[in-house]
Amino acid sequence: MMQNDLRNSYDLSSLLWIVAVLLAVLFSAPAIAGGNSVDSPQQSAIPDKITIKGTVVDKNSLPVAGATVVAKDRPALGGTVTDHKGHFTFAAPLGTILQISFVGYAPEEKAIDAQTEWIITLQEDNNVIDDIVVVGYGVQKKESVIGAISQVKGDELVDSGTTNLKNALAGKVSGMSVISSSGAPGEIDSQTSILLRGLSSWKGNSPLVMVDGIERDMASLSPNEVASISVLKDASATAVYGSKGANGVILITTKTGVKGKPKFKVNVEYSANTPMFPVEHVDAPTIINMANIAYRNAGSFGSLYSDDIIKQYADQSNPLRYPDVNWYELMTKDFSSSVNADFSMVGGSNKVRYYIGVGYVHDGSILKEVTKGTNYQYDKFNYRVNLDWDITKSTSLSFKFGGATQISRRLNSTETSSTLFSTMYQAPSVSYPAYYPAWALGYYPDPDYPTAEEIRIADNQGCVYENPYSYLMDADYRSTMTNRLMTDVILKQDLNFITKGLSFSAKVGLTSNYSRIAKQADQQQLRWDIVWDAVDLGNPQVWRWEGNSNYVYNEKPYAVTQNNSPSGIEFISYYEASLNYARKFSKKHNVTALALYNQRQVNSGSSFPKRNQSFVGRLTYDYKGKYLFEANLGVTGSEQFAPSNRYGVFPSGAVGYYISKEPFWQKAMPWWSTMKIRYSNGWVGSDASSAQWLYYSAWKKDGNYIKEDGIANLEAKWETAHKQDLGIEMGWLQNTLTLNVDFFDETREDIFLPPIVTMFVGGVGYKEVNMGAVKKHGMEIELNYSNSTRNGFHYNAGVMFGLNENRITRFNDAPYIPAYQKTVNTQYGAPRTGNTLIDDKYFNSIDELHGYPLYTKEWTNITPGIYKFLDYKPDGIIDITDLHTLDGSTYAPVTYSFNLGFSYKGLTFKTLWTGTIGKYINYRRASIIPFYAGDLVVHAAHLNYWRPDNHNSDIPALSFNDQMYAWSGGTSKYPGYDLALPGYTWRKSDYLTIKEVMLAYKFSGSKIKRALGVESLGVTLSCNNLWTFFNSSLKDTDPQRLTTASNYYPTMRILKLSVNLAF
Repeated sequence: MMQNDLRNSYDLSSLLWIVAVLLAVLFSAPAIAGGNSVDSPQQSAIPDKITIKGTVVDKNSLPVAGATVVAKDRPALGGTVTDHKGHFTFAAPLGTILQISFVGYAPEEKAIDAQTEWIITLQEDNNVIDDIVVVGYGVQKKESVIGAISQVKGDELVDSGTTNLKNALAGKVSGMSVISSSGAPGEIDSQTSILLRGLSSWKGNSPLVMVDGIERDMASLSPNEVASISVLKDASATAVYGSKGANGVILITTKTGVKGKPKFKVNVEYSANTPMFPVEHVDAPTIINMANIAYRNAGSFGSLYSDDIIKQYADQSNPLRYPDVNWYELMTKDFSSSVNADFSMVGGSNKVRYYIGVGYVHDGSILKEVTKGTNYQYDKFNYRVNLDWDITKSTSLSFKFGGATQISRRLNSTETSSTLFSTMYQAPSVSYPAYYPAWALGYYPDPDYPTAEEIRIADNQGCVYENPYSYLMDADYRSTMTNRLMTDVILKQDLNFITKGLSFSAKVGLTSNYSRIAKQADQQQLRWDIVWDAVDLGNPQVWRWEGNSNYVYNEKPYAVTQNNSPSGIEFISYYEASLNYARKFSKKHNVTALALYNQRQVNSGSSFPKRNQSFVGRLTYDYKGKYLFEANLGVTGSEQFAPSNRYGVFPSGAVGYYISKEPFWQKAMPWWSTMKIRYSNGWVGSDASSAQWLYYSAWKKDGNYIKEDGIANLEAKWETAHKQDLGIEMGWLQNTLTLNVDFFDETREDIFLPPIVTMFVGGVGYKEVNMGAVKKHGMEIELNYSNSTRNGFHYNAGVMFGLNENRITRFNDAPYIPAYQKTVNTQYGAPRTGNTLIDDKYFNSIDELHGYPLYTKEWTNITPGIYKFLDYKPDGIIDITDLHTLDGSTYAPVTYSFNLGFSYKGLTFKTLWTGTIGKYINYRRASIIPFYAGDLVVHAAHLNYWRPDNHNSDIPALSFNDQMYAWSGGTSKYPGYDLALPGYTWRKSDYLTIKEVMLAYKFSGSKIKRALGVESLGVTLSCNNLWTFFNSSLKDTDPQRLTTASNYYPTMRILKLSVNLAF
């Protein structure tokens, strides 16, 4: 068996050997560096020392790690820093003044007296950019960070007005795109994707998500339990994640406890949700008149609808025979309701600190509930308990226990809401009613079910799509329960007895995901098809059938089935051990080091386990906080790759210069508070695109034989990304005004593609190989202003801008195709089957058609009003060789957002706007073609059609056989409606959305405490997705989506009222 097979690599001997070597290196640091460290000052004969044990917290009672504590009036005593729990110990004589400070907070001073246990609360300094930044496997002060990292506070997520963590991030991180394709209860998370700095690969672009340092899904988290989110973008920040960091990393840190009496918070929210982009109903007379035009264009005059029939469609005197069904109005409500409730408790003693939080979310549906208990809905119960225990002065143990139970109810026959809403969109409104009412049985009793008095579902009369109403009446519904559980145990041990600043940490993380179908229900309904052969015009509600043979019944006996067998089981184990070193020498040299090992295994159902392991190293150094250096190394192994490429090595480095800390800068430009330049360069990997067993040949059964189905790729390896980032951070007027600019460049190589090779006899091909490449570059800008007046009025404004551009530099293009049809050197996300319309876009007369004979070779009976395609080749023929790649992409190259807010006393206002530039949307089939597949379906997007008096139209002349969209390539190949045509099927979809608006008032003080017994009472009114401005030519679609091919549950506008108590 191979030595580097991971299945045999999990022995402790190798790990212990590595730890021993690292210890030997780190132990030698004091001897090499020399000098005295700040945290171990020379002992002097100062009498009557008192030892102070303190805890430093912020206004939310959360610990402040890394705060500096010094004896202001006795410099000889040196100083210390708080640990990760905010704790410090300091010995000094009575009367000594201690100064406690941290970046972003106003310093606090306190004289030592007889009290030996302190709790120091630091207040935010609005004139300084606050923060300690969570980085890969650790934390750093923001001023020492030289990687491209953005951070979002938990409070900002709560203020977003949404309970979904992905959507809460929208507009808050430069270069981040949050794309949601469904607003259905229970689908939002799975149908929402996040991109960092655009697209880099066609195999996988989602960033790695880490929850409390362990790879996990964020779906189970509530914004209320999140303390902060760090987004790592460049190689210096992500290289420590090895093969998983190429698409960026999202680090989520949950809330922890703090020393002090218990503090409780209760938050209750109610939301009313309405569709942002309701579908516009086209009335029946309009549809029938357009159908008559299409028949005339085709010369089918015998199929024309009479004026009398059009009148009955208009006055709805016989709605069962000549219906005008507004499917959306019939099947949906004006709004749905959601409820969210959260409770948290935080506190602790000298030894133990705790955070406890529970929450509940209920999302209702805009679909009407025809039969009780069979509607879309989503319920989530989330919980978290984080405990920190100081076993000794140098040993701590932390327990993190969290998870969620999610119950989603939906149609049994569909995986998403797309099927239902696509049917609602594409079902004809004039061909059949939704149902035949029960009163009709009084005219013609049902001989087979004479006692069944309920309605009868109308048959779809042979149309392509099912009667949408039947989904609400007789479709199967099921309720799926999913349990997610996360358990972490972290041990930390100070090793100062070996050398100052050395510590050891070990972590065990267990994650389980379990789901089962909790309930299935089949609803009984009857349906029939009516053959109209006579109508009493005096009583238009009366009809006659031609015998029972025309009845069509579909009966399903009602049944409720409990299914206790699991539909999905996943168990993930994670183990980590690390050595950390942090020390300051001679008050000038700051050194930190990290050596870490981890391993992860995923067991999912009956599949073979997936395993990987990593070795991580990091070294940082700065001189007086001015000259910054960082080196990172990630070595990752995975069983997914060929034995010769099982391990990947991913190094990175970064340098920075904090110019504004130089004395000459401070003297020359005191108003220029911050000026830092940083540069990073390195390699990161991605295994998102790889499949298991690529290095083994595949076999399958073929009749009575076993044959090879895919030849092994013995060289399978990681995708590799080479990233560079140049960043400039600036601040003026004590950092009330800040500007951060990043320029980035990335080359992604070794992307998997199926090779184009001649198959062996028997049709056996190769498995995918590493051969694709993409080049990407761009920039990001963040501009913020924040200030306060003397009377306490605080105001802020900010702008974020992100630009990215990509090109495919290597692809498996077929040989001998022309350069303009090759994928190489084109933008990823651009349409490949495009063409261009010339001149007036349409043939507007018979004379024009005869003057352009390219169309008359294959098509007959064509009329003016059809597309006029460009002979792109040109060779005198319009065919498949004229296809070419168009500019643009469904993924926006430019994203931006701006925010504005103010607060005064208890009043707070915030707003966030987000938008894109350069985005396109694909109008596909039913969205661009009236009467698609012969059904009488017309949408608002079809109303501006070509007519002799309207040449500036959105679609060609009306027809039933799609010939107005045809070209000489033939409808069996690329009909016109499947081509990407600029301005027609390929349309600009830039948008600007008022994403968040929040108005809140907080009552606090002695009056509210006497009246209600609480510390504070807050009332908040917020709206998420308030309004969107976009291209007026876009109809019946959400411009934020990628295509109109699938009509998912609409994006919702969320109007929310919140009440929160603190006591």
